[in-house]
Amino acid sequence: HQTDAGYEGALAQGLLARLALARQEHAVADAGLARSSALHLALGRLSEAAQDAGALAFLRLEHRHDPEGAREALHSVALHEGYLPEAQAKHRYYASSIAAAAGDPRRQLALIDESEAI
Repeated sequence: HQTDAGYEGALAQGLLARLALARQEHAVADAGLARSSALHLALGRLSEAAQDAGALAFLRLEHRHDPEGAREALHSVALHEGYLPEAQAKHRYYASSIAAAAGDPRRQLALIDESEAI
């Protein structure tokens, strides 16, 4: 059944990306998480897509020092967050870290409050 193979492939891609992250292979992890999130999104697996996008945002912000790339990772699934309260809260938290990196403490605190309210 093709959907199962696609789902398993997307899961494998995310797992391999996380292993690359653990080995400090940031470029490999970045590409893998971006692919796995996109695959999950295409399959309608919104929770998995949101998890991988969150991991990608973390990687880009904390390890690659790329707040704009982190913001793009979160934006890739933002249209679908309304269906997933846990993704909304987690992504607001990551967005607060991006605001902190950008030197915007007011935005950071507002996003933390939003994430706690969800």
